[in-house]
Amino acid sequence: MSDGRSLRVLIAEDDYLVSEMVRGLLGELHHTVAGVANTGHDAVAMVARLQPDVVLMDIRMPDMDG
Repeated sequence: MSDGRSLRVLIAEDDYLVSEMVRGLLGELHHTVAGVANTGHDAVAMVARLQPDVVLMDIRMPDMDG
């Protein structure tokens, strides 16, 4: 963000390589990865538990789309 604020981000992505790429990009931008969910259902559960600022969710996941 332009105001220098670091965000806590939950990544919801079923492709390991994509989630690692996103994790790296977020790190370069000084944001914190709060967690990585491999399914949509896991992402919903993790949002309740981790309360991230932002969820980056794959739009094509096998059980629940973003």
